Amino acid sequence: MNSQVKTPWVKATIVIPLEDYRLQVVLESDQQMILGVADLRYEVCVRH
Repeated sequence: MNSQVKTPWVKATIVIPLEDYRLQVVLESDQQMILGVADLRYEVCVRH
């Protein structure tokens, strides 16, 4: 996908894996957040 496409969504520019199934996400607006993805890991394992 072309990164120059205009969308109403703020894009992630950096994603850093952390311990305990968490991700540090830096958005193009310089906002940062930490997302816990442990529950998603469980969902992926169950569905396969």
